[in-house]
Amino acid sequence: MRKSSKEKRNDRTKPLKKLIKFVLKREKQKNIDIERGRESAKIAF
Repeated sequence: MRKSSKEKRNDRTKPLKKLIKFVLKREKQKNIDIERGRESAKIAF
């Protein structure tokens, strides 16, 4: 079956979307860790 141009375009951007998703997830996790760090720092002082 031949792919439409839309499908071809999707295939090209798929890895990029995955990467963006991964990076966003990691950033979110980092922010959560920073928040947790702040919380424990507050408790420590």
